[in-house]
Amino acid sequence: MVDGTWPTVRFEFSAPAGWNRSNLDSAAERVAIAACATWWELAPLRTGRWTLLLDASDSTGSPPPSAWRTDGTLSIPLGCHPDGPGVWDLARAPHLIVAGATGSGKSSLLRNVVASVPLGWCWRVVVIDPKELDFAPARYEIEVAGLAEAPNVLSTLADQLAARKQRLSAEGCDHWRSVPECIVPVRPVLVVVDEAADLLAGVGLTKPETQVVRDAVGIIARQGRACGFHLVTAFTRPDTDAVPGAIRDQFAARVALGPLSQDGAKMVFGSQRVPALPEIAPGSGLSLGLDGGQRLRRLRSPWVTIDDVRKRHGLPVVGPTS
Repeated sequence: MVDGTWPTVRFEFSAPAGWNRSNLDSAAERVAIAACATWWELAPLRTGRWTLLLDASDSTGSPPPSAWRTDGTLSIPLGCHPDGPGVWDLARAPHLIVAGATGSGKSSLLRNVVASVPLGWCWRVVVIDPKELDFAPARYEIEVAGLAEAPNVLSTLADQLAARKQRLSAEGCDHWRSVPECIVPVRPVLVVVDEAADLLAGVGLTKPETQVVRDAVGIIARQGRACGFHLVTAFTRPDTDAVPGAIRDQFAARVALGPLSQDGAKMVFGSQRVPALPEIAPGSGLSLGLDGGQRLRRLRSPWVTIDDVRKRHGLPVVGPTS
C-alpha cells in the first residue's frame, strides 16, 4: 500500500500474553530485517493491539516530496514521514537541531526551512552561514551573515530578544502571540545557524567572540519561545561535545540525515539506540519531536536550491545552483 506519499506495508496484531514493549521491539526488528526493510515503526492501537509499519520503498524509485509553503501558522513542513507529512510545529517545539554529513541534504533542508516562511511583516529570517556559500546569493530579503559578522549579529539578536521580553512584560503578556491587536504586531524571528559546532567551538574566532556566540545561542535557546525567536542549528559532524547539554535540552525538534555514529546519535537524539540507516538518497533520515512528541520517525525532505528560495520570496533567480 502507499501510506501518504511513502510506500509501506502495515501489519496489525495482538501482543502475545506476557510480552512487554521491549519484547515487541525486538520481534518487530527481526521482522523488519527478514523483510529487508530499511525502516520500521511500531505503535500501539488500543489495549492489546499494535501496528507495525515497514518501509517498502527502494530509496530511489519514488520521487522526494515537493517543498511546501506555510500558511502563516507556526508550522513548517520539512518533508514526508512514512504515514504522512513531516511538519515542524514551532508552537510545540520552538527550536530545531539538524545534523548531517556533507552530501546528506542538510543544506537543502535548511533552504527548505527558509523558503517556507513568508517574509516582510510576517517573518524575519537571519541566517549565519560561516562558509558564505549556501545562502550568500539569497541575500536581500534574507539577512545573511558570515563568520566574521556572526558574534555581533547573534549578540544583537540576544539584545533584541531581551528588549522584546521587556515589551511583553510592560504589556502584561507572557507570550508574543498574546500581544493585543491594537499594538504593532510582533514579528517572529527565525535564526538559522549553519556549522554551529565550529561556531560554538570558536573555530576562526577569538576567545571573547566565542563566548559571545555561546552566550547568545544559549539566551535564544532558553528564552526565545515566549518572545517569538526560533532557532535552527545545523551540524556536519555531531558529537556529544558539539552542544552543551543545557542548550541541547532546549531543542525539542531534531533531525538527522544519513547514517549516524553512536556519538552522533547520542548528541542528536539523546540515545545510542537509534536504528541504523543505509547509505541512501540525500534528504533521507530520522526525526524526533517535530510535533512535540517523543516518537522517532523516518523523514524524507525535498531538494531545495538557492533559486527555489529566491523564487518563493518573489526574487529573481541567480542561475544554476546545487
